[in-house]
Amino acid sequence: MAVNLAQAAMNRTKAALDSAALRRVFETIHLESCPTSYNFHMHTLCSDGQLPPEVLIQQAIAIGLKGLAITDHHTINGYLAAQRWLNEWQEQHLTESAPTLWMGLKSMRTF
Repeated sequence: MAVNLAQAAMNRTKAALDSAALRRVFETIHLESCPTSYNFHMHTLCSDGQLPPEVLIQQAIAIGLKGLAITDHHTINGYLAAQRWLNEWQEQHLTESAPTLWMGLKSMRTF
């Protein structure tokens, strides 16, 4: 059982980094999807947001988001803390649905 839970958590992390999985999500999105089902631009206290990563995930679960991306500036610490919390939550709520968490990135362009 513990191995299955660990594997499930690892699979969710891999899916969060898998561009093909994200592409499949983008193919299903329509005008009403954002931000009611998905929000791809969220910040935590680790940059200029107002919520700790754990509280951000709690709110995402409470409102029923299917997926979200934490896009903190210059750090992935918010994403990492949120993913840890989400993995622990999932171990305790095996029958409940949880959002997919992606690591958001801001592309830097040079001119």
